[in-house]
Amino acid sequence: MHQDALTGCNILVVEDDYFVANDIVQLLKSAGATILGPVPSIEASMEILKQQLPTIAILDIKIHDGLSFDVADYLLASSIPFIFFSGYEQKMLPEKYKSAHCLLKPALASDVLRELASAISNAASQQEPTYLAHENSAG
Repeated sequence: MHQDALTGCNILVVEDDYFVANDIVQLLKSAGATILGPVPSIEASMEILKQQLPTIAILDIKIHDGLSFDVADYLLASSIPFIFFSGYEQKMLPEKYKSAHCLLKPALASDVLRELASAISNAASQQEPTYLAHENSAG
């Protein structure tokens, strides 16, 4: 079920630990996702985001060149869902991220897939439908 939700998704992976990043990439590829990255820094993340917007992102909080909150802010401004995947507990996050999906490391593969699928589902349900205005030409 969770794997189906990720099929065809472009997922940005921001993780500076090579082994963790590799595990995430393999898991997401097996779920049918296309991977943007993985990238170990804010700078590399922003370069990818300037070229292509992902369906969703998975962000480690503490990476090589700082905290990934600038990336999270860019994603929020672009209405792109993300999850934090980090050793930081949700209660340690700044207030504006308190409602963000957050998964503590280490986590089971099934938990990662479930959180990503949930974030995508929540984002889709929060988007308002777009209606086309039609003029009534009768009269």
